[in-house]
Amino acid sequence: MGCVLVVLVIGPPGFSIASYLETRSLGDAFYLTTSRSAFTLTCVGEQLPTMQGLLLVAFFTMLLFLGLYSTRYLRLKGEGAEEKLSSPLFERHRAVQR
Repeated sequence: MGCVLVVLVIGPPGFSIASYLETRSLGDAFYLTTSRSAFTLTCVGEQLPTMQGLLLVAFFTMLLFLGLYSTRYLRLKGEGAEEKLSSPLFERHRAVQR
């Protein structure tokens, strides 16, 4: 649930809301969200077709979510493996010291 909230705030949906709050115009916010300048480092700024812009927004939102979720998943898997691996090593070290 946390990953979804982060994606909605810092991803394209959050960019749309921030653009709307800045411009007070839904059309301008939609233009800024679906223009190429929102997704590239260049300042091209040409308007994409509506469906292509919405698909691009959905794609980047899903890509950001998968990146955040996979990081969280791998971190939790690593913590679980660390507990399983550290106890035999600690017992072996203690046996060697005796």
